[in-house]
Amino acid sequence: CAIIADEDLDTDHMDAIKAFTQADVDAVLYCDMPEGFDEPGYVLRLAKALEGIKQGAALWYKHNRTAWHQLGFSSWLNEPNLYTHESLHIRVGVFADDMLAAYKPEITSEYLAIKKAYAKLIRIGQVDTIDPVLKFTGIHISRDRHNKTLTISQGRYIEQLATQYQGQFTEQSTPHGTSKEDRQAFEKLE
Repeated sequence: CAIIADEDLDTDHMDAIKAFTQADVDAVLYCDMPEGFDEPGYVLRLAKALEGIKQGAALWYKHNRTAWHQLGFSSWLNEPNLYTHESLHIRVGVFADDMLAAYKPEITSEYLAIKKAYAKLIRIGQVDTIDPVLKFTGIHISRDRHNKTLTISQGRYIEQLATQYQGQFTEQSTPHGTSKEDRQAFEKLE
């Protein structure tokens, strides 16, 4: 987010459709048939990963990583879910099945070409349009491009929790109570 603000990059949000089921399984796996498709004495052999299998997330990340590498992106050893295109300076952050792409406005057509190529490898929604990022990993993102600032917050998430747990807690603007004693007790937490 700091790079997006500092370099005044455009953003786009991509969402992989049923991400885990896009990856091939790497072992022979069987599962019970889904309810409504029961055939006594039969099971299904999985060809694709499912969200409930232990290796599902790892298989999806490997499949997604292969797609980004095929398109000329590389990732850092210490942060394997951040991808960079060396010549176009496009950056992509991945969290589960959501991707945040950042690119210079003057290469929008090149970015869209890469997005279309990516969509041939990974099923995503909205291929021909740009969906500027307003929320990523549950964090709301608002921008003031004139001042090159980007603000992140969880205000909406907190509002949703307040509605869900209404009457069970008191909303406050700090992680501790409002009294001096509450603050001191919070600061002494180990």
